[in-house]
Amino acid sequence: LSRLDEATGMLTTEPSWSPRLGTVIWDLMVRKDGSLWAGTDRGLVEVDPASGQHRLRSFPTDDGIPRQITVLEEDAEGRLWLGSFRELLSLDAARTTVYPTTGGSSGTSGSGINSLVADDASLWIGLQGGIVNRLDLSTGRFSEHTPVSALGVPQTSETTYDLHLDPEGLLWVASGAGLFRYEPSARRFTQFTTAQGLPGSVVYLVQPDTQGQHWLGTNRGLARLDPAAESFTTYELSDGIGVLEFNRHARWIDPDGRVWLGGANGLLSFDPAEIRQDSSRSPVALTRISMASREGQTEIDPRAVETLTLPPGVSTVSLTFAALGFVAPDRQRYRYRLEGFDEDWVESGTQRRARYTNLPPGRYTFQVVAANADGVWNDEGFSLPVVVEPAVWQTAWFKWLVALAVLGALTAVYRARVQRLLALERLRLRIAGDLHDDLAGDLSGIALAADLLRHQVPEDAARTRLGEIRDTASGMVESLRDIVWTINPEHDTLEALVRRMRAVARQLLARHQHSLRVELPDEQRAVPMPIRHDLLLLYKEALHNVVRHAEAGQVQVVLGRENGSILLSVEDDGRGFDPLGAGSRGHGLRSMRQRAERMGGSLSVTSSPGEGTRLVVEIPMARTRDGRSTAWGLS
Repeated sequence: LSRLDEATGMLTTEPSWSPRLGTVIWDLMVRKDGSLWAGTDRGLVEVDPASGQHRLRSFPTDDGIPRQITVLEEDAEGRLWLGSFRELLSLDAARTTVYPTTGGSSGTSGSGINSLVADDASLWIGLQGGIVNRLDLSTGRFSEHTPVSALGVPQTSETTYDLHLDPEGLLWVASGAGLFRYEPSARRFTQFTTAQGLPGSVVYLVQPDTQGQHWLGTNRGLARLDPAAESFTTYELSDGIGVLEFNRHARWIDPDGRVWLGGANGLLSFDPAEIRQDSSRSPVALTRISMASREGQTEIDPRAVETLTLPPGVSTVSLTFAALGFVAPDRQRYRYRLEGFDEDWVESGTQRRARYTNLPPGRYTFQVVAANADGVWNDEGFSLPVVVEPAVWQTAWFKWLVALAVLGALTAVYRARVQRLLALERLRLRIAGDLHDDLAGDLSGIALAADLLRHQVPEDAARTRLGEIRDTASGMVESLRDIVWTINPEHDTLEALVRRMRAVARQLLARHQHSLRVELPDEQRAVPMPIRHDLLLLYKEALHNVVRHAEAGQVQVVLGRENGSILLSVEDDGRGFDPLGAGSRGHGLRSMRQRAERMGGSLSVTSSPGEGTRLVVEIPMARTRDGRSTAWGLS
């Protein structure tokens, strides 16, 4: 143990104290009564600085090994709290209490106590494993408070080196993961690391001064934190601090406001009131411009540039800048942005170069500002207009030409398609007219001639043959009418299809009571020719089966929509049949199923002897269940 005379700066060592104090002194504390206490590897030592008298108190474990007292703290009631590598202890005039490491509300969460700090109601405990415990002095109950990083990760693998409670009730935690600010009322941690301005990632001590600033000893220098602004000022060896790496909890502020900090290379002492901030705002200048293209690298003298123009083909541009300040220039910090391209400022730290690749054509403004070593920013900074010239294919007139060319091509394709459709319509009309006027007329004449000859021929065999010729010609005329009706583009509507279905029903079901109900909206909607053709022939086949086989008295036909499909239902109250043994009807059912499949749909038949028959055709309006497209035009 040594004593420092502040007046003379002389350091005096007391060798006679060493055998009683121990080999290692972990912590020193001056209590409210003026006595000096030391935590050592042999226990707790009370020292009278005036007389040199000292007394050792040992706290052995159950194995007889003295507990090493690593940290000391005195609460508002004068009770002394001792931290060791094993447990937490309290010492008052009456007794010594050892608190177990059980965790929960009855003890600390672990061993290895590095720091203690007390207020009127609580004792805060910093543990080796990075966890912070709180002991409620009124109830004696412990609670655990784990520092959480900015990414929400618990910092249980880092050591807690020091604790400080500020007048606002905020707890500052120095740890191996940086500095944490803890708000007990909200149970919220805020982390500060090198990203926020700390010189090192490990913080060993937190010492407040009389001006409301916090001094932080790290593994890479000293930092001053302004808690209100949450800003850091760093000090290195070049600033004369003499100590680059500090020790845990090695801190003290004397009655005159002078701060004392211990480090690996000695003791640092300074008066915070005498430290002046450099308030100068250094101007910023551009020192180098470099462009890269397929032709190679090009350097431009920035002094002759008022507007930086990047011709087509430039893939990369680099801009180097510097703040014209000569106090610790290596600690000047920069931020820059390319207005019109960067969404926000880019924090480059001490790096003095900005690099951009493949900039889109346009007009931009490059801006850069700098801060001196004390963090004073020159917000005016430097700005430079930047123009990126477009290539030929990136110009507005070229894009307009391309757009006009595409529009012209689409127009030509559209007009060609319209012409083809019109030609197809005209061809369909001509075919329909030819079939109706020529072929249908000839077949009708054959049927009429055969019917006239049948009445003039006396032989029964000849009459029968002429009757067959008449029937065949009449049937062909009827089939031809269906084909003519299908081909004619004037019938490509739902209204025409329904009208044709009604006419077929009146013709085939003349001797039956029947009804045709349509439950589809918008009868002017177009229906493609293949759908009309197959649906009409399937419908006629169904009605022919009713007439030939059903012996029905009532027939109901419904054309409607259900669950995204078109449904055609033909139902009679006739004698019915067994679909599994349909006999001669099997070919007709197969033909109707084939037509339904061509339309992308399906056909189902429900019947039994004596119970009538119900035939349902379902045609999806968009796409079949197995992924096949349907040609149905409704939506």
